[in-house]
Amino acid sequence: MTPGPVTPTPAPGFGDDADVGPGPSVAVSSLVESTFVVTNPGDAPLAGVTVVDDNETPGNSADDFTPTPVLDNDNVHNVGDDNLNGLLDKGEVWLYTATKVVTAGAHTNTATVTGQPLGPTGAPVLAPVFDSDAANWNGGGGTGGRGGGTGSLTGFVYLDKDDDGTIDFGEPGIAGVQVVLKNSAGQVVRTAVTDSDGEYRFQDVPVGTYSVHEVQPAGYADGKETVGTLGGYAVVVGNDVFSTVRIEANDYLINWNFGERPGTTATGVRTGQTATIGFWQNKNGQALIRSLNGGPTAKHLGNWLATNLPNLFGAAATTNLAGKTNDQVAAFFITKFKVKGMKLDAQVLAVALAAYVTSPALAGSAAAAYGFDVGGGGLAAATYNIGTSGAAFGVANYSTLTVWQILSATNALSTGGDGSIYNSNALLQALANTVYDGINNQGDIV
Repeated sequence: MTPGPVTPTPAPGFGDDADVGPGPSVAVSSLVESTFVVTNPGDAPLAGVTVVDDNETPGNSADDFTPTPVLDNDNVHNVGDDNLNGLLDKGEVWLYTATKVVTAGAHTNTATVTGQPLGPTGAPVLAPVFDSDAANWNGGGGTGGRGGGTGSLTGFVYLDKDDDGTIDFGEPGIAGVQVVLKNSAGQVVRTAVTDSDGEYRFQDVPVGTYSVHEVQPAGYADGKETVGTLGGYAVVVGNDVFSTVRIEANDYLINWNFGERPGTTATGVRTGQTATIGFWQNKNGQALIRSLNGGPTAKHLGNWLATNLPNLFGAAATTNLAGKTNDQVAAFFITKFKVKGMKLDAQVLAVALAAYVTSPALAGSAAAAYGFDVGGGGLAAATYNIGTSGAAFGVANYSTLTVWQILSATNALSTGGDGSIYNSNALLQALANTVYDGINNQGDIV
């Protein structure tokens, strides 16, 4: 890793990044909360991570302030510190917040984050890295608005695992959900479909009073609706609907969110059916793999992967897992997890492993001790909406497939080439990575 930026990248559910003005509008005299989202795009862990906001005065450091870290349940580590080691590791998302009373006019806050890269021994290497990111917003919507007597409204449909009405870290958006905007006469004026992040958008909406309706997605139990910014004082929240939402000229309403719960009888991927790639590379995931079907020397898992997904893990793949022991499969996963950049191979293998361990016919109940929901057809029979990644699976966008159909499609489209997933087609790999990462997060064990 060379000296350079630690990039604060917005994750789904954190609102508008607002790099470019005018940004969202917030009512004067109300409280606005900013969320500072910090990630590490490099390979070295970062120590001593600090975030400083310039308080809208870039030439005056005297009034700078430090946002408050969002802490985990231990009240010590940042909520995004997945392994609780006090270091910002690659792939982690750390959160900080700050609130202030809104004053009229245009505002630009610039935050700067710094961190010290550490080497394998834990000693500092290179110079500290840093990056700055601006957020533009308006008090009252009266300056630099979005013009033409129109406003915009956006929000998310997401998996609310703890049913608290808040998008928490690890709660993914749900793609392919229809959201309808109706005028005060009940007439449909716009329809939208959530993207791969679960976000829907209604832009350039004429001034007026509206209702926002979610079409309940299949495979989920109904969750909480959460009112977003602006919208007036007469908003009524009902089941899958916000009513009497007022959109004024230049308003930019955000985070009008619909939460969904894991389905209890439905077929969608539900909590406990998968695990993120971080689990499979840690001591628990490695121990689970090694324990299957009799222990570290058992070969049933490797043979199953090679036989059923031969272009990914069999004779046509770069590495053939036929005849490999559980020890060897576990070690193979570590090599895929350590790949720099996009970790599609690890994501696909993680889904295949979850399909295996949640099937009692294949792995018994071994995974239950690690928090997996074992039973029935397991993860393989669960369904998932692929959003805008249809090309990666040979179907139309927003199709709903079983997880086994998704794995089988990836296997089929990886044939006759160089032995890699999708034969090194970067576009298909990126589309597929969104889906596999989504599956692993949506069903993540708790």
